[in-house]
Amino acid sequence: MTLYGSTTVDGTTTPGESGSLLYTLRGSVDRRIRADLTATALLGLSWRDYMGSTEHDLTLTGEASLTWWLNRYVGLTGRYRHEQLFSNADGRDYKTDSVMLGMKLQR
Repeated sequence: MTLYGSTTVDGTTTPGESGSLLYTLRGSVDRRIRADLTATALLGLSWRDYMGSTEHDLTLTGEASLTWWLNRYVGLTGRYRHEQLFSNADGRDYKTDSVMLGMKLQR
């Protein structure tokens, strides 16, 4: 199990705006199902606070992936990701789903 947290200061290019602070917390679990198959699950939470205003965003993320190892150096990966943003600003909310295919190389 891995737990990750961070705080990021983001600037802005909009005149008169101060930028934002982004707080992120993520947790993931890896599990070896078979000798050639690895599964990963991830949950994430992000809070963005816009400085100088009352606006803020909450982003929830969930992700699941499988890696089938062809040998000890090369694996094929499939990943599904769901992300949803809730905001107190009008028109900023969204929900998205992604499916990704890729290759992992390790040495």
